This record gives sequence, C-alpha cells and structure tokens, in this order.
Amino acid sequence: MTQTQTQTETKAQTSALADRLSRIVPILRGDGSTVAGGDGSPAQTASVLLDEAVRSVQGALTAERVWLLLVAMSGRFPRADEVDDARRRLELEPAALATIALLDRCVQEPGHYDSVRRDIRVLAGRVLLAVDDVSGHDSRSDVQRVVRSLVPHWRDHQPVPTGWHRRGRGMRPLTATEAERVFGRPDPAGDPDPLGGPDPAGDPPPDPASDRETLLVPWRSVIVLPGAPRSDFAPELVAIAAHTGNRVAVIGYDCAPVISPHLFPAGAADDFAHYLPVVKYAQRIAAVSEAAHLGYQGFVDALATQGLAPATVVSCPLPQIHPGRPDRETWAEYATTLWRALVAPELEALGVHPLDPPAIDKENDA
Repeated sequence: MTQTQTQTETKAQTSALADRLSRIVPILRGDGSTVAGGDGSPAQTASVLLDEAVRSVQGALTAERVWLLLVAMSGRFPRADEVDDARRRLELEPAALATIALLDRCVQEPGHYDSVRRDIRVLAGRVLLAVDDVSGHDSRSDVQRVVRSLVPHWRDHQPVPTGWHRRGRGMRPLTATEAERVFGRPDPAGDPDPLGGPDPAGDPPPDPASDRETLLVPWRSVIVLPGAPRSDFAPELVAIAAHTGNRVAVIGYDCAPVISPHLFPAGAADDFAHYLPVVKYAQRIAAVSEAAHLGYQGFVDALATQGLAPATVVSCPLPQIHPGRPDRETWAEYATTLWRALVAPELEALGVHPLDPPAIDKENDA
C-alpha cells in the first residue's frame, strides 16, 4: 500500500469512527443534545466525541453503556469478556489511559480491519429477528420450515429481520434476496408464500465503491431467536443477553442434541452447547412441545444455583395441520399466539405497546 493509499484509508477509518460516535453520544448523554466536533476534520471530530463518550460512560458506569461504547469504537459486537475488561479499565483508570487501552484492544482483535469502516444504525424499542440461518440459503430443515412458515405472519408488527456479518461480528440488514427467503414472495392472491424460494439471479454483487457496511445495533429492544444461531455467533449474543438492556426471546425446540447426542450428526451436541449460554441469559422461552418445555424448564431451574434471574418458559405447541384447512390459516393463528406469548410481554417490559406496529421508526439518525 502506497503512502497516499495509507493516508486515504486512515482518513476513511477515522471518519467512520467519528460517524459511529456521533450516533451514540446523544444516547450516552441521555438528553438528545449533540457535541461539537472540533474544527470539523475527521480526526478532531473523532477525538472530541471519543473523549466525550468515554467520560460519559465513566460518569454512569453500567455494562450496557460500556457495551455500546465498544460497539462504536470497533464497529462490531463485543464479547462478554471484552465488556468486563473494559468496565474494569473505565472504573480504575483515567479517561485518557482507558481510551488508549480500549483502542489498542480493538485494533488487536481478529476482524478489526473488516469492521472498522462500518456505519451503525441504533434501533431502540424494536423487535429484531435473528434469521441468518434461513436467510442465507434455501435449505429446508424442520426448524427452517417452521421459521419460514411463521415469520411472514409477523410482518404487520414491523420486526427488523437481521443477518450476520460474515467478515466480522455483528448484525446487518438483509438483502432483498435474503428477505424473500424469509418472508417469501407474494402469491397472486397477495399473501406471502411462507416457504419462499430461491432467486435464480442470486444476491447482487457488492458495490466496490461502497465500503461502509451497516451494523444494526439493538438498544433496549427485543431480539427474537426463531432458531438456534450458529455456534460462532454465540459469544456476541451472550454479551447482548447478559450485559445490555435488550430482551432476548427464544423459540425452544427439542433439547435432544445434548440429551441424546448419539442420535445426531457429529458436532450437533457441541453446537447446541454453545447455544445454551445464550438461553441462560434469555428472558423468555417459548417451547414448541411438552418435551421441549420440560427440558428448558429443567435447564432454567438449575440456573438458580448461579444467582441468575430465571427465564419464563411458556408452552406453545406447534400446530397440527388438519386436512381440508389451508396451512396458511393454521400458521397465522399460531403466529399470533406465539407473538402474544413470546414477544409482547418483552415489549411491555420495555414500555413499548406490544400489539400495534411502531408509529415511528425509532432509529438513531443523529
């Protein structure tokens, strides 16, 4: 890389950092006011905003504020150990020394150069659907068929479907093709096809002129896991569930991968074991069968020995498809039941009306 290219890249990264900080500083201050960015250069703006953000977090030191600060500094979701380490530094060290240490750790993390130029969108009081497992391809496992049959009926509640960045840790918006895989294409009657279908054209190629990927940042929102996420996403989801004001709601399927691992392909038990720490910090679990309810309730009851607030486990048995009745009607009824049992109570806990679509898009565009 030439000196000119290096300078251009540094300026782009600094500008992205300043933009990310400008979106979280009003949240950290709590009054919606903005902060002057110095002389207007990206470096000066980033410096002023970073100092303001660090001092603001130190003034009211909570895990969720530390988490949000790390997201803005790195352009990705931190793990729980990163949040714990940053909180100790911010508590014990002066602002300048803590800032240097946090920036140094951000640079040393794998994937740093893939995330450092990202933009962020802070989503407050929303429902985010973690549907990466069904949006990225057209496979049809039992769980994926349930998700594709269920999620289209939640469209009126305006949830935010999310994928996962492949080149770094964090949620992202879906492409048009991915959204079709989740919500399906409209049929001639105007109703969504719950199973969707592949797009022969595939995803559009990335725009080489745009390096500003978007990171979706939940802030005091509800994150719904309709299926078990990939094991390599689990550490960041654990941090969200354990250290932020977001509420995590899980659809609980069978616990058989850990109860009877010999009945499953190699690695299934390990993947499920990586998923359980996310469930450990979840607020609500909707079990799709009596066996699943017993399994998850037993797991939740055991958490009392760790001093953790137990999740609420509710029973929402999967629907029985009756001959002569359209599948879409059955799934529509089940979707309504599941939303009211799983999602609505968590929205109420956040002070958001659970049944009406949001009147405004509460995205932080400051």
